[in-house]
Amino acid sequence: MKRMALLLAVGLPCMMAASAAGAEATAARPRDLIALQGELEFLDESLNLLSPRQQQQFQERVGEIREDVIWLKVEIRRHQRDPRLEIGATSADFQDLRSRIAALREDVEATQGGRITPAASTQLAAGTEMDLRLEQTVTSKTARVEDRVEASLVESVLWNGRTVIPAGTIVSGHVSEVEDAERVQKDGRLKLEFDSLTLGDGTRANIRGRVVSVEETHTGRSSKTNAGLGALLGGVVGGVLKGTKGVIVGAVIGAGGALVGTKGQNVELPEGTHLTLRLDEPVQIARR
Repeated sequence: MKRMALLLAVGLPCMMAASAAGAEATAARPRDLIALQGELEFLDESLNLLSPRQQQQFQERVGEIREDVIWLKVEIRRHQRDPRLEIGATSADFQDLRSRIAALREDVEATQGGRITPAASTQLAAGTEMDLRLEQTVTSKTARVEDRVEASLVESVLWNGRTVIPAGTIVSGHVSEVEDAERVQKDGRLKLEFDSLTLGDGTRANIRGRVVSVEETHTGRSSKTNAGLGALLGGVVGGVLKGTKGVIVGAVIGAGGALVGTKGQNVELPEGTHLTLRLDEPVQIARR
């Protein structure tokens, strides 16, 4: 708590002071925080395999990372509220923190004589659902068929209590159907199909899924009870990703997962819209 008070008093932690000073610094984004959630969940799994005595030697580093994640969350939220404010947390700060998390995980695993959780292949069944955050605004007024879209996985996908697809994973897709309400003189129509996902280590998997629900605010449905670092960050993400920058219009799910406008309106999905994607086919994932 003393360290956190000092960070708030000076405005920036010392590890982040240099990068924040640059005039061309890029602000850290909510998707960066989601990516950190996935990394911290893997770190949690490794820490939980250590004995209490072994965990104690990492206590200080874990505490520092926890405090800096909270600082990052506060700065992202501040800049979300008013983008005109001076940038606090930058993308460089995010990368630095991510590197420290990776280094700590390596040290934790070295305590057990090497990698604790070797890669394994897991098959996710058809019907598995993923909670996504749309990373750009998409509207039936301007979208075209085959336009690419990207979303970030908000909550990790678990299998037997282990993380298979971490939060922050990029899920890519395209516009498969679109009708402009003004052009067709009826309700607008927009259908998104997601076809691939890319894990943090670059591993790519082909998927086939459709949108089954859409909401402004992510309510969360994770049943994880882990009280470690990843669980803390899950709360942080919930505090930052409160909703979209605009209001969802015409988000009625029609046949086959298409979004249909109402009262002659176009479908408008602002950046930050939360989607639930359901897999139509099983997918094989190399688990870290």
